[in-house]
Amino acid sequence: MKNPTQMRPNLMDRMPIERRLRRRLRNAPLGECLIFEQFLELAKQGRRAAGYYEQMSHIISCPACRRAYLGLRVILQAQRPSLARWLSRLATPRLPQWALATGFAGVVFAFAVWSFYPKQDKNTLIAANLPAQQREEIPQLPPSPPNEPPPPPPPPPPPPPPPPPTQPPPTQPPPTQPPPTQPPPTQPPERPPLQQELAQVGNLISRGAEALSRTLASLAQGRAVRGGQDERGSQQIRILQPDLRESDLLEDTTPTLQWVPVAGATKYIVVLRQRDTGETLLEEELPATQTQFQLRALAAEGEYELLLSAPRGEHSTLKSTLQFRVMSDAERADLQWARQNATQAPLVAGLIFYQLKRYQEALDALERAQRKYPNDEEISRALNNLRART
Repeated sequence: MKNPTQMRPNLMDRMPIERRLRRRLRNAPLGECLIFEQFLELAKQGRRAAGYYEQMSHIISCPACRRAYLGLRVILQAQRPSLARWLSRLATPRLPQWALATGFAGVVFAFAVWSFYPKQDKNTLIAANLPAQQREEIPQLPPSPPNEPPPPPPPPPPPPPPPPPTQPPPTQPPPTQPPPTQPPPTQPPERPPLQQELAQVGNLISRGAEALSRTLASLAQGRAVRGGQDERGSQQIRILQPDLRESDLLEDTTPTLQWVPVAGATKYIVVLRQRDTGETLLEEELPATQTQFQLRALAAEGEYELLLSAPRGEHSTLKSTLQFRVMSDAERADLQWARQNATQAPLVAGLIFYQLKRYQEALDALERAQRKYPNDEEISRALNNLRART
């Protein structure tokens, strides 16, 4: 029978905590855990790292270090550029890669040889490649013995006899017919001067050909009426600018109002209204020493009424009223075009001047058009009527 003291170690070995401790000691990792610098050197240099085998033995036996090492390798591979990865793969090429590269190089070399190889002229004919019908027409000489001289060439065939002279049958003269009468060539009618200039101008102006034709016809018939305003009486203030005696159509959107000073005036009052609605746009009181006033920017195509009054104390107040309209952007562009092309297209420019109420410029342009087209009666009548109304 065994001693109880001898049985105690076997009982202790069989306890669960002893078995777990023994199992843990049996599966303990080899060596100490690695630090970050060792992981980084091992992931970058691989087998060239110092202590590679000892460190890898520990990584294999330690789950925590193994996870850290594999994670660091994945991070470094993601940071590595794609070209480096491609070169690393190219360093150990496989057979399909070499086969594809060799086949592509062979195709390029064959294409280069075919491109630089001299081509045979298509015009040269070889008897062996002629059709069968042409090969029969070529005479074939019998082969000559090696020691005998070649036979002389056959004599040329005699020329064929000339054909017998044939007398032509008597020819009768064809019946004489009168030549067909052709009408004389007619020259195309010359276009009127206005159409000629409109064809040269094209779409450079916004005013149509029909409107210009009606304006020329009205001027030629004397039915066009000149616009503008007459100068006021002596009891009113004399306006110097803007000058509306010729036209009430202003080109400038910021006109300057200038007048002759009034004797005894204590002040001046300037009122600007919109003519269609009567709305007051501006009302200014100026000192008696001021004789001009700059109006603010006016709207294009706007119709306005300007009232200038001069109170004189005990005497009656003098007043002057101006009514005018501002050009639109299209009218201003047409006026600028007419001034630039009054020499090349004087008739079109003169009609545009007349439509925009620039009568002196219209008169000068129509005189230039009469010198350019001296035989046109319509231009002459229009010029005479415009001179009578200017």
